[in-house]
This record gives sequence, C-alpha cells and structure tokens, in this order.
Amino acid sequence: MTNNSFSFFFSQFNKSNKNPIKVAFYNRVIKYGGLERVTSILFQYFQKEKTFLFYLITLSGILKGEYSIPKNIKRICLYNKKNKLYEAIDKNNIDILVYNRDNAKEIRKLNKLNKTKVIFCIHSSFFYNIYEHIYNIEKTAYKEYKKCKYVLALIPFENDYLFKKWGINSILIENPSTFEYELVTPSNLFYKNIIMIGRGNYLPKRFELGIKSMSYIVKEIPECKMFIISSPYKNIKASIHNCNLEKNIIITGFQKNPGTYLKNSSLHIFLELDNLNL
Repeated sequence: MTNNSFSFFFSQFNKSNKNPIKVAFYNRVIKYGGLERVTSILFQYFQKEKTFLFYLITLSGILKGEYSIPKNIKRICLYNKKNKLYEAIDKNNIDILVYNRDNAKEIRKLNKLNKTKVIFCIHSSFFYNIYEHIYNIEKTAYKEYKKCKYVLALIPFENDYLFKKWGINSILIENPSTFEYELVTPSNLFYKNIIMIGRGNYLPKRFELGIKSMSYIVKEIPECKMFIISSPYKNIKASIHNCNLEKNIIITGFQKNPGTYLKNSSLHIFLELDNLNL
C-alpha cells in the first residue's frame, strides 16, 4: 500500500496551525469495489495522524456490509443529493477534499472552490469511456481535469503520455493494493485451471466473455476447469447455465485470500477495461 502521495499533499499545509487540518474523502459508497476497500484501509492508516481530522463523505447512506471505518472518522451521508456535497464542505470547513469520482459537473464546480483544496484521483482508464461508447474525450471529465491543480493518476500510460498530450498536469501514484502478491506461491503451470477474479455483477469486468471463451477451450481441453473468484451473482450463474458449463466452471464465492487458486492455475483471464495498465 502506497500512502506517500496523500501524505505529501497533506504535508503542504502549515502544521504549526493549532487547529487540525480537516481532510474529507468523497466516495459514492464505502462498499463493493477495490476503491472503497482502499479508502477503508487508508483511514486505518491515517487515523493515527494527530495533525489532521478526517471525514468520510458518501453519496449514499450507511449500507449493510460496508468496509470498516475507524470510529474517530466523522461520517457525512448525502443520501443521494449531490448538491449537498458543497454544503457539507462549507458547513464542516473542509480544508482538503479527496475526490474519488469522475463527475464532470461536480469537478467543474469543485474547481471554483477557494477555501478548500481538492485532490482529484483518477481510478479508471480512459478505455472505460470507450466501453461506455463515449468516444469524444471532450464530453468526459478529462476536459475538466485540465483545470485541476492536484490530479493523482494510477495508470502510467495515461499519466506519462496521454495526459501530457491532453494538457492535464498529473502525478503518478502506485496503484494501492490490498493484496500481498509477494506472499503467493507462484504456479508451476501443472494444473489445467483458469481463474477469473473480481466483482462479478459489475458489467465492465466482462465475466460473461470469459465464460463464453470456455465453450471453445473445453472443446480442445475437456478436463479444463475455470474458477470464478466472486460471489455467485445471478448474471454469472445464468451465463454458465446458458453455455452448459456447470461441470467446467466453479464459483468459489468471495475469497479474502485467493492465493490457493492462483497457485493451482495456469491462466488468469483478465478482461476488465477499468484500470488498464499498459
């Protein structure tokens, strides 16, 4: 986990100030995906900081099964009313806002704030917009990123090439990982197993394409097995049934540590367009 980029920005403020610096993270929710899990872990890391006072602002209310948040983190729920974001920032005198979304209208308005400094974090690849059939970059949030002072990017290809070409001033940070890859025993490529990992109900993960590919793979390698490391969502189960692959595809359910499956597999099919790292 790399926290240095956030610490660097926070350290730019005058620590001699007797009052703590108020830092808020803005997420849609604090459940489901990797971004939300990383936010939870960052709070675990930053809760020891005495110079800062941290807030979590979510668009939704508190949901069942959310990632844990330290008790000393103040929670602000907007209850799906976007305009309340700016009220929350003003009411709580937020000094720094870490913005984890890509809403162009919100970014445009946040860029006009005078008292609050905003750190914009780009978590998705621009390929995601192509997947959503948004081919005109000017219609996406990238147009607004040109006016942003603090932009953190996770993808080298975009940060080092595209953003410079598009006029976006960004800083590359290591993609925060919540999984200790160095602790996984490398596969010896002995088993004819395939794995797919991710949140199966999120369409850009494109699990259905991986499942369809198994229809061709089993014709050549009948004993091949695919392990889908995900909760058993209806769309995954339906795709497996439609392809008559119940004997070849196994849904493991959520796995906190998928190391065993990585060790015993020879191929990882990764079809997601988000966070593409070229």
